[in-house]
Amino acid sequence: MKQEKQIYILLKKTGILSSIKDKDYAKFTAGYGLMDLSVDKLTENIIALSHYYTVNGDLVPAPDMQIEIDFKNKTARALSFQNAYIYQEAYNDKIQKELNDFLIQWLSNIKAFNYRLQD
Repeated sequence: MKQEKQIYILLKKTGILSSIKDKDYAKFTAGYGLMDLSVDKLTENIIALSHYYTVNGDLVPAPDMQIEIDFKNKTARALSFQNAYIYQEAYNDKIQKELNDFLIQWLSNIKAFNYRLQD
């Protein structure tokens, strides 16, 4: 299965897509001492997913990714990745694949740890 289709399916299975249908922000929790997951709708087809922790009062991404969603074709792809040490944009096919691979693993972990939408 193409990465872009797999990402879209995982966004749907985790409830992330439905969580931002009528809202610009959603928060997911899992318990077990895991960091909350924030979902921000940046535009109609771009979202940001992020875990954050605090150091000296500053929020530090761990990680933060922007994702472009094509609702018509039911695909999605990573646009960027950042954490405390690096910022990376998907500006060529090699980096696009690496960011998509990471996003697939991250979304799979979110699903496996049973993250739930916080009301």
